[in-house]
Amino acid sequence: MHISYLHNKSQNIVVQGRTLSPIVIVTALVDRIEISNYKIACDKNIKLSGYTSWVGKSSSEITMKLEQEMSPNVWQKVLDAKFLVCARDTNNQSSANMNPLEIVSDEERAIFDLGES
Repeated sequence: MHISYLHNKSQNIVVQGRTLSPIVIVTALVDRIEISNYKIACDKNIKLSGYTSWVGKSSSEITMKLEQEMSPNVWQKVLDAKFLVCARDTNNQSSANMNPLEIVSDEERAIFDLGES
């Protein structure tokens, strides 16, 4: 998951001019997918977005959503999904540590606590 790699980007190393991640991230579980009754229109923009919603030692929860633009700057929720991903070392011998999640607001604390439960 690209979102997890972005969350752990500060761990990246440069080898022979190439930026590499010292961890491999694998999807362990598709936890939940909620689909609304909204029918996707083929002639309107869609947007896929997501964020890291919870982090443990070597795993994290990624929340993603799909929305469709109804009118300029008005978006309709189409789908919500949660994924549990795990970090492994590059030799796939053991788990690897993920960066902790920096919680700075009450809203972020509520999202983290929901992921924790």
